[in-house]
Amino acid sequence: NTLTEPGLLWISSASEDDSLVVEPPDSARNILSGVIGHPTVAVVTDFLLDPLNNSIWILNLTPANRKPLIQIHQTFFGPGIYDPANRTYWAFPANIRVEQDAIYSIAQDIFGINWIGTASSGVVAMQLKENGDTGWLQLNENDDLKNNFAWEVAADQDGYVWIGTSAGLSAYFNGLVYDFREDYQPIGLNIQDIFVDSQNNKWFATDKGLSLLKATGSPWDKNSWVHFVPVQSEFFGDNIYHSNLPSENVIGVYVDDHTGDVYCGTASGLAILRNNPFTTPRTKLDRVKAGPVPFVVNESRTAYFYLRNLTANSQVKILTPSGRLVRVLDSSDRTEVLGSMAQWDGRNDEGRLVASGVYIYLVTDEEGNATQGKLVVIRE
Repeated sequence: NTLTEPGLLWISSASEDDSLVVEPPDSARNILSGVIGHPTVAVVTDFLLDPLNNSIWILNLTPANRKPLIQIHQTFFGPGIYDPANRTYWAFPANIRVEQDAIYSIAQDIFGINWIGTASSGVVAMQLKENGDTGWLQLNENDDLKNNFAWEVAADQDGYVWIGTSAGLSAYFNGLVYDFREDYQPIGLNIQDIFVDSQNNKWFATDKGLSLLKATGSPWDKNSWVHFVPVQSEFFGDNIYHSNLPSENVIGVYVDDHTGDVYCGTASGLAILRNNPFTTPRTKLDRVKAGPVPFVVNESRTAYFYLRNLTANSQVKILTPSGRLVRVLDSSDRTEVLGSMAQWDGRNDEGRLVASGVYIYLVTDEEGNATQGKLVVIRE
């Protein structure tokens, strides 16, 4: 449709009855250069809101004008966005070689440097200097990058730039490229999306599942890595969780820090991992949720009583009504307390199932917050 009606933007869903045609003003039709060989077709692969430079950056895939980076200045809304005076079109300098200007993702690190992932030429860093000059850097396989197909980049709060390639994960910091292998890498080698949440956890969407690198640990500590795979996955391990993912091929990931939900776009549709324990611990214990009620246990299967919406470094004590200590769940044990969630398997400190009855849970943290509640255990 764009070939026969240039200037129109078509937005459609799986049903053509839901299709919308949006006709932008004439002043907006020349913002993007058309794809090489198809002047009426323009492809935007990513964009970046840049408060540091009060700009919006747009990536224009393989444009005929060979200027794939568009910087819109000093305006985020209103008619000024269509004023040519508010736009700068950037081409790569002669020493930066990007095949057909095929660029796919952009991220900005804590130093204000823009990082651009490409289809076959590694990653490119672009720094706007205060004196008006521009600094450039390119990293590829010759610099120990996993692969030149580096179509996903993300920057974290510590200054690391995470580079997802079709052959695994790399990271850049302070002039060094870091390599991740064996137990210290995402579960799949084809990294298709990276998301850094507000707690500085890194989430990796891969062709074999979803992986999490927790902010609280070292990337070279196996316990820092957590992997989520479909129920039917062939992968098993103490840090692998079988979940409701409809496909192991996870194409995109987004974390809602307010709810803790993890949205995964997969090859078989959208999945939401609810009550994610690894994001955004609460600042207070006023929203703790506990269940199931009643909590049914038996020797033939393992069941868990969950406490959610905990604060950071919470400790949970299970007590009898008379105050006798039954079990302590501590954040130092990742099988008991995982971020903002704790789980109790119905056993005492000696590993034996408790008897049926009423018990009390007491939650405390390092800041002096505390809450408590009752639970009913039924032992079959």
